[in-house]
Amino acid sequence: MDDPAESQMKSHDEPLFVLKYQENKVTVRVLCWAFFVLFLCVLPAFAVAVQEGFGFSFLIAAIWLSFMVGLAAFMMIDIALFKEVRLYSDRIVKIWKYFGPVEVQFENAKFGVDRDFNQNVVTVLDRNANRLLLSIKGVQYDDSLADKEDVRKLNSFLAELTGRRVEEFEKTAITLDPLIKKEKC
Repeated sequence: MDDPAESQMKSHDEPLFVLKYQENKVTVRVLCWAFFVLFLCVLPAFAVAVQEGFGFSFLIAAIWLSFMVGLAAFMMIDIALFKEVRLYSDRIVKIWKYFGPVEVQFENAKFGVDRDFNQNVVTVLDRNANRLLLSIKGVQYDDSLADKEDVRKLNSFLAELTGRRVEEFEKTAITLDPLIKKEKC
């Protein structure tokens, strides 16, 4: 049965567009993150074997590796539990498989696109939210895990709804800018 929060949203209006990840791409990405975690877990064992003692540099390396393992684990969970992104005329909603939806109204949103060697993360975050909570409080999705044609459609809809050019959703822009582009007087 559907989540009550999802049922409430469905009763108000239907989404203009729904973006879903492709299962084969999700599987490959989760496996890559799992191998990365495994590598990071094995790395300290080699460091201990090479070093004679547990010095300060080892402590710093262990803290850094713990942080990286936690980040990689979070990325795996985020990708694996993603269900879809729904685009409405006034908001964007991320639906998780086992958690409630995360909704961001366009009028209060800022956005950014982070593209690197293997992922294209698009972030839409409430203007007043803490940037450290963007994966939890905002809508964040990796458009490289979805069908390219669906991503083009979503970007076209976003451009039309926010007054931006389609290219602005396709370029790398790590800074978070207001989502709705204000017209110059």
